[in-house]
Amino acid sequence: MKSFVLLLLASCALVASPAPPLNPGEFLPLVVGKTLDDVDRELPAAFAGRRAAIAFGFSEEAGKVVRAWADELGDEVLLYQVPVLEGVPWIFRGLTERSIRNDTPPSRHARLLLLYREEAQWRARLEVKDEDTAYLVVVDAAGKVVQRHVGQPKPAVLAKVREALISVSAAPAAPAR
Repeated sequence: MKSFVLLLLASCALVASPAPPLNPGEFLPLVVGKTLDDVDRELPAAFAGRRAAIAFGFSEEAGKVVRAWADELGDEVLLYQVPVLEGVPWIFRGLTERSIRNDTPPSRHARLLLLYREEAQWRARLEVKDEDTAYLVVVDAAGKVVQRHVGQPKPAVLAKVREALISVSAAPAAPAR
């Protein structure tokens, strides 16, 4: 009985332990959600073989920063906006989605992924300290993290992101895993 209790406690600790931070060189963990076009989508599979950036936001204020990244990068790169909405009470989710849809140009609906699960894991992976800003992850064609950035798309950071995306796109794509 004592070993069963210890095993149970160890199992609970594993389930409750936060995800490790996401570092350059690691593969982007699976992100599963629904786009504003109401299509189920999984990242990184949705952009396999192409360079991409993923901008995560954990609040309405962060959504503004995520949109600023989308505006600055424009159509230069494949950018997915990922509002993390698990903490939004179920009763307000429709209203929240409608607000996001109204604030997002229709041309970007297919690349805005609503995430309603794994908020704690993504907060840990991205080392979220300020929920009112954006967390940008740049990945290569194989889905490996190349860079991470926190905050507004300032000129120096934009230059680094553009440079990484150009060097990422110039590299040959690795075989699918």
